[in-house]
Amino acid sequence: MEDLTSAVFLQAWRRRAEVVIDRDSSLPWLLGVARRLMMTGLINAGFTAPPRRILAAAHVGAVTTRVPAPGPYRVTASAQIGSVTVTVPRSPRAGHVIQARTGTGTITIADS
Repeated sequence: MEDLTSAVFLQAWRRRAEVVIDRDSSLPWLLGVARRLMMTGLINAGFTAPPRRILAAAHVGAVTTRVPAPGPYRVTASAQIGSVTVTVPRSPRAGHVIQARTGTGTITIADS
């Protein structure tokens, strides 16, 4: 997640003249930057505590998610063109959900 946060704020700094303040907040603009970065590029997220739900999607690019053991996780992952590698313990009834998809790229879901 730190990679995405860093990329968003770097983009914000570079394009600060274009920032549109909406109701005294630049948050909508920052969220739009984050969404565009996630849709075309690499998503690399790591977690120290098991997240309740992860949704990571990219039109083009790799999606890598690292979650803490032991699991299990309810995983749904798909790549239209590319590969999917899931090495975490899975269960269709698990309370922790990971959904990952990419149009073109690879998906990796592994223990941290």
